[in-house]
Amino acid sequence: MGFSTNSRMFVYGLVVLSCLNEETFGRKLELFRSYGFSKEEVLQMFRKAPLILKASEERLQLGLEFFLKEIECEKSVLKFVLSFGDDAEELLLSYKGHKLGS
Repeated sequence: MGFSTNSRMFVYGLVVLSCLNEETFGRKLELFRSYGFSKEEVLQMFRKAPLILKASEERLQLGLEFFLKEIECEKSVLKFVLSFGDDAEELLLSYKGHKLGS
C-alpha cells in the first residue's frame, strides 16, 4: 500500500486493511473511481487518512455526493483536506465560505 513503516499511519492502515476483504476494498475503490478519482489518487488519500476506507460504502457515497456535488468542492481540495484528519470539517467550511464570498 505504500506506507512507511516509520509512519503512524502504517498502524491505522493495517487495522483498516485487516477489517476489509478484497471484494469490499475493490468496491470502495470503484466507488471513488466512479466520482473521477484514479486508483493512485485513492491510494494516496488512503495513505494520508487510512480510516476513510473504514466507512461504509453508503457513508462514502453520501460524503462524496455532498463534497463534490452539493458544495462543489474540487477533487484536489478534497484530497488535500483529508490529510488534516479531525480538522477537515473546519477546513472545508472555511473553503466553502471563501468560495461563496468570491
